[in-house]
Amino acid sequence: MFLCQHCLPRPIPAEEVHHEIPVNTDPSRRLDLTNLNSLCKTCHSRITAMQHPLRKVCL
Repeated sequence: MFLCQHCLPRPIPAEEVHHEIPVNTDPSRRLDLTNLNSLCKTCHSRITAMQHPLRKVCL
């Protein structure tokens, strides 16, 4: 089980993976472990909304 990297030290299970460098920016890094963060759904939605303010995110 992976934990949300933004919720640490609280042990919240990670449900999603966030690409620090988006796949559409650099597809070659989509599976690069140094480009991935394990996050809970809440944190991933928050980060995505901040990075893409015009994109509609389902919460």
